[in-house]
Amino acid sequence: MAPPQLGLAWRFGQAVATGDPAMADIRRKLDGLIGRSGLMDLGFAIAMARFYPTLKRALGYAVACSVKRPSPP
Repeated sequence: MAPPQLGLAWRFGQAVATGDPAMADIRRKLDGLIGRSGLMDLGFAIAMARFYPTLKRALGYAVACSVKRPSPP
């Protein structure tokens, strides 16, 4: 079973990503559990979750994988 902070962090990430006003309440709860430095780490993790895929797309590496099927004879 995951610790309660993990679920709260997940909900916070979702709230931040969608601009949900509930993020303010979740942030206060997390601040009491993990402190300001924990919130800083979490904020960087949330931001980086979108950074890498965006960078890959910008550099032209975001190509969907597909299986090449042989052409019928």
